[in-house]
Parts: sequence; structure tokens; C-alpha cells
Amino acid sequence: MNTRLQISALIVLLSAMIGVGVSYGPLYAFHLAGLAFLFFFLMKFKENLASFSFLKKKLHFAHVPFFIVIWYALSILWSKDTGLAAQHVFYLLNALLILFAAYFAIRDSSDIRRFLLFAGIIAGVEIVLSLLEAGGIFRWPISPYSDWIHIFRRSIGYNQNLDPEIIAAIKKTPTGFHWNPNDLAAYLLMVIPFFLFSKKLWIKIIPPLVAVVVILLTGSRAVLIGVLMMAFFYVILYQTRKNILIISGAFALLFIAFLISKPFLKEKYEVKYREISTTTDAAWNYFMEDHEAVNDTSSITIRQNLVSNGIEGLKESYYLGVGAGNSQVVQMEADNTHGTYSMHNFWIEILVEGGVLIFGIWLVWYFLLIRKSYIWWRRKIPEDNRRLSAAISLSMIGAVVAIISISSAIYFLPFWMLLALAIRMNDLNKTFNNADPKRFE
Repeated sequence: MNTRLQISALIVLLSAMIGVGVSYGPLYAFHLAGLAFLFFFLMKFKENLASFSFLKKKLHFAHVPFFIVIWYALSILWSKDTGLAAQHVFYLLNALLILFAAYFAIRDSSDIRRFLLFAGIIAGVEIVLSLLEAGGIFRWPISPYSDWIHIFRRSIGYNQNLDPEIIAAIKKTPTGFHWNPNDLAAYLLMVIPFFLFSKKLWIKIIPPLVAVVVILLTGSRAVLIGVLMMAFFYVILYQTRKNILIISGAFALLFIAFLISKPFLKEKYEVKYREISTTTDAAWNYFMEDHEAVNDTSSITIRQNLVSNGIEGLKESYYLGVGAGNSQVVQMEADNTHGTYSMHNFWIEILVEGGVLIFGIWLVWYFLLIRKSYIWWRRKIPEDNRRLSAAISLSMIGAVVAIISISSAIYFLPFWMLLALAIRMNDLNKTFNNADPKRFE
């Protein structure tokens, strides 16, 4: 029987997928769902606390997020801006909330199927919504490009004095439920694997293809690179030789279709086409060119300066980290990023704010989560568990690159939900395997 606690936990996970898409000012539907979940949890505190098996173990994947929260909370003591530090600790507490909710929302195979059903519906709705936005047919009201955004205590996200051609391109840029095109693209990359490992052929094919189209329309080059990397690992690690040939043929057909449709795309979405077509050049310039030397003010220069400023701040902190959220203070003091203060590189942000210790722990933890999820895909456990574990591992692989595209993933709720699912499914898979080892070995 589904209890109120379990239902509220499921709503927490689903609302985390939507994030800012249903909100009023800084208050999200996710926050309200979280409060309801905590209320039901506290009603039977001792009984519910026993559900967290990791509390009884010496080492567990769930211990790392707890340790990071504690470290970031302690960093308030040496942070220059304690307000920013406290704000980032709040963001991480939301991540723990998602982790807790996963333990109550997903308890067995039927819960897995229910979660995937609702999550798939939400993802499907957002993909359709994004296509409508790209076509200029409908715009989600809580979007920086919406004419109704002021009703929700937010501001329009572009300069209305820009060239009409640029504004027209902005108006056709999808944001879905995630406010920013890069955030939408990163989210779609992370949900694609969950479609790819569906049992139904049409779900394995249509939603991923449409999601890739939306990613192209966002113009997010980093996410596009992530999609290509994810496609490579999907073929190499998860497919049989026969399937590899079929998939390779499908990719060849898609490439031909792209070449045929190039004139239409170039005419209809000229700005986004130009951005996407320069992906490789942008990546090369980011790593190999010193744009500051020629006084360049492009986004590549800004990102280069963000990283170099952050590394300097890390050195000045004796590699302890500048403190939660205080990478922004580092950028403000450097004053060479043209008003951009978020790190725009999650991995460097963790290094600069958390220090070498947290960065090292995070990398090892993340790699081991991917590895463990992939191992479960290779084991003979219940089919739903295998498919979900495979999707989680592939999604985490793609996310390595995708989350670099957004300003900061510290408050990107879908990313934390992905990590919470990885931790929860590892525990469930162990339970199934231990229940009848001979059956699942």
C-alpha cells in the first residue's frame, strides 16, 4: 500500500525534474513538496529513520553527500562572503532532501515502473513543449523569454534593445521547464538514456531523436559534445555486435538526413545553426587560444578567465578551497569576466570552492557510482533494475560534459536526482541479489 510519505517522496522526485518550471520567485513547487515530505517523515521519525540502511554501515555512497554538506558548512568560517556560503549550503541540503526522498519513493520493482512512467510523461511533455517554443507556437510562462514572466516575480532574460534578428532567434530558443537553454539541453541529455533502455522500440527511438533535435535548437555546444560522447559509450559498452551494426546504419541515415535538411535549418534557425556548426572550433579555441592576449570579449574569453581566476583563488586558499559559493567573490575581485561571476564549469567550481580534498573525493565517488551502476547492468538481477541501472550509468557519463554548459550545477535539481537514483538503485540491487543469490548470479 502506498503511504502518504511514499507518495510525497515520489512528488519530490518528480518536482525536482521540473525545477524552476513551476515556481513563483525563488519558491519552487519542489520546495513545497519537500516540506510535505518532511512533515510526513517527522510524524514517525524513529520508524522512518530506520529506512536509511546506510546509517548502519561504515562506508556507503550516501555518506559522501553528507560529508560535502558538512565541509561546505564549515567553510562558512573562512569564506569572505558568509551569505553566499550559507546559500550554497541550503542548495546542498536540497540535494540531501532528494536523496532521502529516493529511499521512500522507490522500494521495489513496482515502484521503479511507476517512477519511470511518471518521469517519462514529464520528460515527454517537456520535449513537446520545447518544440512548440522553437516553432514560436507557445512559450512556457515561466521562461526568461516569456512576455508573462513578470507575473511570476522574475525578469525578462535578454536586452530588449538588441538587434531584431537576435531577438527573433532568442524567441525561438527553447527553454522548457528549465529557464535556461543550456540547462534544458543538459536535462534532456540526462533523460535520453532512460528512453534508450526502454523495452518498447518506439520509445527507444522517437523521444531520443526528438530530444537531440531540441538540444540542437538550444545551441548548447558542450551538451552536443556530451551527446556524441554518450552515443559512443552507448554503442561500445551496452550493445552486442549485431546491434552495433544496426545502430551504425541508423546513424548513417541520420547523418544523410541532416545533410539534406541543412539548407532548411540554415535558413530557419540561422543563428543556432551558426553556433552549432562552430562547435569544434569553439572547443579548440577554448583549450588552445589565449583570447585575453588579443583583448577578446567573447564567451570563450570569459570562460577562460573564470577558470584562471578560480585557480588563482584556490592557490591563495592553500588548496583548502575559497568556501561554498565564494568562487563568485573571486570573480568579482578579478573584475575581468564582464559581469559574469558564476564559474560555468561545475568541476572547476567544486575544486575552487571545496578544495583539493573535496574535489578528489567527488571524482572518485562519481566514478565509482558509474562503475557500480554499469556492473549491475551486467548482472542477472530483475530486468527493470538492470535497465534503470544502465540508464543511470550512461546518463552520468554524458553528464560529465553536459553540466559544464550550465552556469552552476550546485542547484540543478535533475542532476542531484540522477545521483540519488544511482545511490538508491545500488542499495535495491544489493537487496535483490542477496535475497536469492543463485537466482540472480
